[in-house]
Amino acid sequence: MFTSDNGGCVKLEESGGNNYPLRGGKYSDLEGGIRTAAFVSGGYLGRKGERTNEIIHIADWYATIANLAGVKDLKDYRAEIVGLPALDSRDQGQVIFGGGESAWKDEPLFLSSEAVVENEWKLIVSGKVNPAGFPGQVYPNSTSYLNAVDDVVMDCSEGCLFNVVEDRTEHHDMREKEPDIFDKLKEMLEEGSKGFYENDDVLQLECEGSVGDEVNCACYLAADRWGGYYGPYAKGE
Repeated sequence: MFTSDNGGCVKLEESGGNNYPLRGGKYSDLEGGIRTAAFVSGGYLGRKGERTNEIIHIADWYATIANLAGVKDLKDYRAEIVGLPALDSRDQGQVIFGGGESAWKDEPLFLSSEAVVENEWKLIVSGKVNPAGFPGQVYPNSTSYLNAVDDVVMDCSEGCLFNVVEDRTEHHDMREKEPDIFDKLKEMLEEGSKGFYENDDVLQLECEGSVGDEVNCACYLAADRWGGYYGPYAKGE
């Protein structure tokens, strides 16, 4: 199983990724920030060379793999005791093994406190959507510093509605053409955001105190500890 947690980061000082032809990148709810490629391979699948565009959220791998392992009760009882919300994970075995529909079909999938998707429609409500630029086929290049994709900011304070099936590059805001869908998703987002959970954890870096603030901790540990590869850099218990 090969997957990713988000689209590539287009910030030149961080990694200079490219999500062409999708708009935006990591840190935004545009398709360049959330839509990624993934594949599953193995004899157990019973099918090969097939493609699907059904929606699978990264959290869904948990329920999918647990079901394959025969785990039926996914409730986290220890988390419940301390007041954490239920798991946001759905078994997507019907998509992977049978070519069926997503477990999210006809139901809202919340991307963040500012964005929700239902089937082909996505609503973003944010005064500052960034990065929001369109990368070229070759990015970064020798002139990228003059017109960086991550410098582009989009105002969706009144809401931006996109059909991400017919318009995956998100060129056309459909808010005025589809007012009923806009109102429906906006109500979903307002209601759903009431139950969002955010912790108050503060990131502590593994190399904190051992290198200067100007040094990127992840890069430092990749060179110093992980043999040139990105690895864990957050301090854990």
